Parts: sequence; C-alpha cells; structure tokens
Amino acid sequence: METSKKDTGPWHLTATGEIGVRRDPMLSNELLLRPDLGKRRMRSYTVPSHWIYGLEYPQGCGTVSQALRGWDLPTDFISTPLKPQTVSVRNYIALNKDCVQRGIVTAPEQRSFRQLYDIRNTITKGHAGRFEKMEFPIETTFGMPVRPSTPIQEVIGNKFGTMWVQEKKDEFARRTQREAHKQNRQSAVYKTRANMLAQYQQPTKEPELWKLPRFTKCAQPHLETFRSEAKKNQAMAKQELDKIPRLGTTQQGIYTAAYH
Repeated sequence: METSKKDTGPWHLTATGEIGVRRDPMLSNELLLRPDLGKRRMRSYTVPSHWIYGLEYPQGCGTVSQALRGWDLPTDFISTPLKPQTVSVRNYIALNKDCVQRGIVTAPEQRSFRQLYDIRNTITKGHAGRFEKMEFPIETTFGMPVRPSTPIQEVIGNKFGTMWVQEKKDEFARRTQREAHKQNRQSAVYKTRANMLAQYQQPTKEPELWKLPRFTKCAQPHLETFRSEAKKNQAMAKQELDKIPRLGTTQQGIYTAAYH
C-alpha cells in the first residue's frame, strides 16, 4: 500500500496545493489561503530588509551641545504673534433706529428693510501669541487645598456624642413645653357636660349585618334586673346618649373635649 508524503512546502496551506497550476501570486491571495491547524493566519506586508519601525523624530537627539546653546525648536512651535482678525457683523441698533425714523414697525417690513439696507460694523479680534506665558500673583499657591485635620481631641473626648445627646434633650424639652402650653390653653375654659354634648353630633346607627331569623334571639340572659321593659328601654336610651363624649372601645370611659 502506497503512502503519500505530506507536502511541507508553501503550497500545502493553499487550495492550489491539491488542484490546479501553482503560481507565486497565489500565495498572497486570501481566497486561496487556508489556515493551519492550531496556528494563527499570517496577514502582513512584505517590508524591505533596511526597514526601520517607528516614526522619525524631527529634532536632534538632544546632545549636551544643543542644551548649552539652546534647543533647536521647529519654527511651528516658536511663539509668534498672529495678525488680528477682523470680522464684519450687522449693526442691528442702527438698523432699528432707521426703521423707527422711517415709520417701519412691523416685523415683515423690518425684514424687507434689512434686506435692502445693510449696516455693518467691523470688529477686530486680537489673538495672543502661542505659548504666551501667563502671569500669576506672587501669593498664588498651586494645587488642591489640603483636607482639614481631624479634631482628635474632640473624637477622644466624645464631644460630638455629648453634643448630640444635649441637642436631643433640648429638642425634647421644647416639644414638652409646647405640648404643655397647648394643653393648658385648651383646659383654660371649664367644659360642662351640656357644653361637651353640644359640641358633638349624634352619630347615626350603622345597619347591622344580615342574620338568619333563628339566630337573632337565641341568646337570652339568665337574669333580668330591670323591673319592666319600659325601664330597660329608658336606661338603654340614656346610656346611648351618654356614650357620645366618652372614650374607650365601648364608649364608657372619661369625657373628652371637642376639637374643631
């Protein structure tokens, strides 16, 4: 059985290595090149043997003689003052003055007048030379301001914590004083029971949830302390009326004042 030898020449990574005529320009054709297994594809330009990589430095190498006699700077970097530039701008003040004198007040008429008559001013813009040295006052300090030092004595002595506690105490004392003053002002006038009842509106009775008729009268008391049904209804009516100014869940607590 015959074994073909592996081609190790420059054509084994091209399509022409198997079929077709081999020519040297085919080695640089990206459509015919094939990547090698486990290696990156080489894409680059062929450079001559005397090629030096990098950019050419326009100045000298910076010898001692150049430093003693002065650096040879290019003419583009030498500080040279530029000629002042003149700009022509429209003088709207003079145009508006002429419009008023001629009786032109509407915007369309003023637009037409400015198209026919153009008054301009010439403004000179001065340019400072390049690399102009800036002048600063003698007492100018360059840099950023330093961070203020930490008050270590106050930190060790817990001064800030003491100040916070004292502020909370003062705030609590002021709040207590305001509440006491408000309470004294409210309780300055004696409230009678008739006056407190007059300050409240009798609440309307909310409708009860619907129940089955057999469960409405199933719970009956064991004792009946009222002498009659009329006495019981009278006592219940007075209790309901007395619940209005009282506190508590069952409205049987102390009397309260009304706040409007």
